[in-house]
Amino acid sequence: MRVDLQEAQAELADLDDNPDAEAEYANIATRVIQADRNGLLLLHPYIVKKVKERCQQMWKNLAKAAGVRFYSVMCLPDQYFERYQMKVPDGSWKYNPKAFCSKSFKKSEYIVFCNPMRHWGDVQLWQNKQEGAFRYEYGTLAATRELLLELGRDTDGDFVQLIKSNTYPNLRTAIANFPQPPSVQKLPKVPLTGSFQQIAINSMNDLTGVVASLLGRTRALRAENIILAIPGESEGMRIVDFLSQELQIAVDSLKSAYPNNVEGLDVVKEFLNEIGEDIQWLADLKSDECYFSRPCLVNPNLEDTVTRIVKLVNSYWRSPDLKEDSTPQSYQNVLFSTVEVDLFQMQAATQHRDEYRTEMGNAIKHREQNDGDDRLIKQVAENARIKRDELLTTPKINGKLYTGESWAAAYWRVSHTAHTGTAGLVFLLFPDEIIAQLNNVKLPEALVINCYAVQYGKWATPRRAPWKGQEVDVRCYMPTITGKKYLALEMKWDEAKVQIGFHHLGLIGDKSAAYVLPGWTRRMKIYSTAFKNDRYPTKRSPEDQTTRVYLFDLSMSDEQIQDFLNSK
Repeated sequence: MRVDLQEAQAELADLDDNPDAEAEYANIATRVIQADRNGLLLLHPYIVKKVKERCQQMWKNLAKAAGVRFYSVMCLPDQYFERYQMKVPDGSWKYNPKAFCSKSFKKSEYIVFCNPMRHWGDVQLWQNKQEGAFRYEYGTLAATRELLLELGRDTDGDFVQLIKSNTYPNLRTAIANFPQPPSVQKLPKVPLTGSFQQIAINSMNDLTGVVASLLGRTRALRAENIILAIPGESEGMRIVDFLSQELQIAVDSLKSAYPNNVEGLDVVKEFLNEIGEDIQWLADLKSDECYFSRPCLVNPNLEDTVTRIVKLVNSYWRSPDLKEDSTPQSYQNVLFSTVEVDLFQMQAATQHRDEYRTEMGNAIKHREQNDGDDRLIKQVAENARIKRDELLTTPKINGKLYTGESWAAAYWRVSHTAHTGTAGLVFLLFPDEIIAQLNNVKLPEALVINCYAVQYGKWATPRRAPWKGQEVDVRCYMPTITGKKYLALEMKWDEAKVQIGFHHLGLIGDKSAAYVLPGWTRRMKIYSTAFKNDRYPTKRSPEDQTTRVYLFDLSMSDEQIQDFLNSK
């Protein structure tokens, strides 16, 4: 993910016609990983969860859009481009070529499309001319109203997406040979009525998703050209014609009260139910499990374009081997351990944490019960972020303000008292303070770590089967033993058959303590160097447990390791 972010940042140097640049989308977890050069938080439950989610989203993007990010630009009217169009006797328009102007892109031919798509006619080839009234305006696309209406777009805030046509030459050829698309009317807008509050609430209940899903099912079942008797229509209509019109109405419902033909939609739905099964990828791409713990569900007997793409992506999908082997408590002392915090801050942070957990729990239940609707989750997260501004303006008794670092320390401590969860609230509110702490951690390179008292841990192998250079993952933490805190190591061995995950290895020697902090994580080679009864040769046995191990950085050669061991 560090490499991913670095590449994305490099792309920002040349944004022209580069749809893959995604530095602006980098999330908190990616920024933390980039700053965490010592690996203090790499196995933190929050980071592991976010990495899994990022991987999941990458696979979903691959299935839905081949992993390509398209630019969006806002439509503006410019009748300057009327010179490139002519009205023909049947009332339609002929273009030579379909021309537009967008300063954000180079002069070239582009694949232009809108979202949601009504039909194949919503993907067209347009020419960027860099002419007209908006030739110096970035972030916009100017064209005639007639051309924009070809995509069902108007100029009251609508957007289109585009990419250079030579990026996908085969797709460009296919678009050029598309058959005549369905005719869709841009119906006159009907004023919305009621209070602003009621209009806002009603806007959340439009049928765009319903109609788009029906279009997806229709395409997958190859039923576009079937003619049905639609209630409210004077004669039978092709399903694709009816649904295309209904999708246009649904999209415009944010700005118009023109009603959808709900009875007609029910007729189409019943017909599709009769002729075929549900299209599994339609719903599954919204599920939490899709590409998280399993590949996307598909209908094996269908051969529509999306099903074939999803099948192809499924054939490559692998679940990331990222196990959440730790609890938030393990990281309580990793950051902000020396920052002073007063009782009021701890109480405020604790109260906010408890409220956040309750609200987020309810929001997650709502999503599970409402077909993946995550609006409440976003609202809870945004409300939590707003709390930060309130905290930073809260005065002390003496009138001075608390620092952001002290609030971050308070939230870090209360967020990391639990045995479960991810302690995500502190990352949500104070990412900059966390990153600043990570950037300030300066550790010398740990090539060799001495670990003793191994016989009291879970990885004390017998003398007959010592550690001999196996690669293991180790992580520093601070357990309390007989009332005293020690720097210690947990270890995980990939080849373990019974003891899975991280378990206590031993205590860190004083000379090695300078190289690590709680949370420090590394993959190293392990060697047993001392065993029980080493001082008493007559008592030695093959079952004597390992008492000390040395761990070596993977950059060290076998010769260097042996030289070190022979010197001990």
